Amino acid sequence: MTDLTDLASKLLDLQKQDHFTPRSYRTEIEDSIRFSTEHGYGDLAIKVRDLWDHLSDSDHKKELLDPNKTKKLNIYQKKQKAYQMRKEGISYSAIADYIGISSTTIYKWRQEFQRKQLY
Repeated sequence: MTDLTDLASKLLDLQKQDHFTPRSYRTEIEDSIRFSTEHGYGDLAIKVRDLWDHLSDSDHKKELLDPNKTKKLNIYQKKQKAYQMRKEGISYSAIADYIGISSTTIYKWRQEFQRKQLY
Protein backbone atom coordinates (compact mmCIF):
# COMPACT_ATOMS: atom_id res chain seq x y z
CA MET A 1 0.00 0.00 0.00
CA THR A 2 2.89 2.36 0.78
CA ASP A 3 4.39 1.78 -2.68
CA LEU A 4 1.09 2.70 -4.29
CA THR A 5 0.79 5.82 -2.16
CA ASP A 6 4.34 6.95 -2.97
CA LEU A 7 3.98 6.36 -6.71
CA ALA A 8 0.56 7.97 -6.84
CA SER A 9 1.77 11.07 -4.99
CA LYS A 10 4.70 11.44 -7.41
CA LEU A 11 2.32 11.09 -10.34
CA LEU A 12 -0.11 13.64 -8.90
CA ASP A 13 2.72 16.10 -8.28
CA LEU A 14 3.88 15.78 -11.89
CA GLN A 15 0.33 16.20 -13.18
CA LYS A 16 -0.23 19.23 -10.98
CA GLN A 17 2.94 20.85 -12.37
CA ASP A 18 1.61 20.32 -15.90
CA HIS A 19 -1.87 21.65 -15.00
CA PHE A 20 -3.81 18.39 -15.45
CA THR A 21 -7.60 18.70 -15.17
CA PRO A 22 -9.86 15.72 -15.85
CA ARG A 23 -12.97 16.19 -17.98
CA SER A 24 -15.17 14.82 -15.22
CA TYR A 25 -15.01 12.86 -11.99
CA ARG A 26 -16.12 9.67 -13.72
CA THR A 27 -13.36 9.77 -16.38
CA GLU A 28 -10.60 10.97 -14.07
CA ILE A 29 -8.56 7.74 -14.13
CA GLU A 30 -8.66 7.34 -17.92
CA ASP A 31 -7.88 11.04 -18.43
CA SER A 32 -5.00 10.76 -15.97
CA ILE A 33 -3.44 7.81 -17.81
CA ARG A 34 -3.83 9.52 -21.19
CA PHE A 35 -2.40 12.80 -19.88
CA SER A 36 0.53 10.99 -18.24
CA THR A 37 1.38 9.14 -21.44
CA GLU A 38 1.26 12.33 -23.51
CA HIS A 39 3.57 14.14 -21.07
CA GLY A 40 6.20 11.41 -20.89
CA TYR A 41 5.51 9.81 -17.53
CA GLY A 42 3.11 7.13 -18.65
CA ASP A 43 5.18 4.30 -17.13
CA LEU A 44 4.59 5.75 -13.69
CA ALA A 45 0.85 5.99 -14.37
CA ILE A 46 0.77 2.38 -15.56
CA LYS A 47 2.57 1.22 -12.39
CA VAL A 48 0.04 3.08 -10.25
CA ARG A 49 -2.86 1.57 -12.19
CA ASP A 50 -1.40 -1.95 -11.96
CA LEU A 51 -0.87 -1.68 -8.21
CA TRP A 52 -4.40 -0.32 -7.85
CA ASP A 53 -5.82 -3.22 -9.87
CA HIS A 54 -4.11 -5.72 -7.54
CA LEU A 55 -5.90 -4.35 -4.49
CA SER A 56 -9.02 -6.14 -3.32
CA ASP A 57 -12.41 -4.44 -3.52
CA SER A 58 -12.38 -3.73 0.20
CA ASP A 59 -9.01 -1.98 -0.17
CA HIS A 60 -10.44 0.13 -3.01
CA LYS A 61 -13.26 1.30 -0.78
CA LYS A 62 -10.80 2.26 1.95
CA GLU A 63 -8.77 4.26 -0.54
CA LEU A 64 -11.76 6.10 -2.01
CA LEU A 65 -13.64 7.04 1.13
CA ASP A 66 -14.34 5.98 4.66
CA PRO A 67 -17.35 3.66 4.34
CA ASN A 68 -18.07 3.91 8.06
CA LYS A 69 -18.91 7.58 7.69
CA THR A 70 -21.04 7.49 4.55
CA LYS A 71 -22.96 4.22 4.73
CA LYS A 72 -24.38 4.84 8.20
CA LEU A 73 -25.61 8.37 7.59
CA ASN A 74 -29.32 8.93 7.98
CA ILE A 75 -31.22 10.83 5.28
CA TYR A 76 -30.90 14.18 7.07
CA GLN A 77 -27.13 13.76 7.43
CA LYS A 78 -26.83 12.75 3.78
CA LYS A 79 -28.72 15.88 2.72
CA GLN A 80 -26.51 18.10 4.87
CA LYS A 81 -23.33 16.43 3.60
CA ALA A 82 -24.49 16.77 -0.02
CA TYR A 83 -25.31 20.46 0.45
CA GLN A 84 -21.98 21.11 2.15
CA MET A 85 -20.04 19.34 -0.63
CA ARG A 86 -22.00 21.25 -3.30
CA LYS A 87 -21.14 24.55 -1.60
CA GLU A 88 -17.49 23.52 -1.89
CA GLY A 89 -17.94 23.23 -5.66
CA ILE A 90 -17.96 19.44 -5.93
CA SER A 91 -19.97 18.13 -8.89
CA TYR A 92 -23.33 16.40 -8.52
CA SER A 93 -21.92 13.13 -9.89
CA ALA A 94 -18.98 13.15 -7.46
CA ILE A 95 -21.31 13.78 -4.52
CA ALA A 96 -23.66 11.04 -5.72
CA ASP A 97 -20.78 8.55 -5.92
CA TYR A 98 -19.55 9.57 -2.47
CA ILE A 99 -22.93 9.33 -0.72
CA GLY A 100 -24.28 6.45 -2.80
CA ILE A 101 -27.40 8.01 -4.35
CA SER A 102 -28.35 9.49 -7.72
CA SER A 103 -27.16 12.93 -8.80
CA THR A 104 -30.77 13.88 -9.60
CA THR A 105 -31.67 13.33 -5.95
CA ILE A 106 -28.82 15.58 -4.89
CA TYR A 107 -30.02 18.31 -7.25
CA LYS A 108 -33.55 18.02 -5.82
CA TRP A 109 -32.18 18.22 -2.27
CA ARG A 110 -30.29 21.38 -3.18
CA GLN A 111 -33.44 22.98 -4.59
CA GLU A 112 -35.39 21.94 -1.49
CA PHE A 113 -32.73 23.44 0.77
CA GLN A 114 -32.72 26.72 -1.18
CA ARG A 115 -36.52 26.97 -0.96
CA LYS A 116 -36.34 26.52 2.82
CA GLN A 117 -33.73 29.28 3.02
CA LEU A 118 -36.10 31.75 1.35
CA TYR A 119 -38.78 31.37 4.02
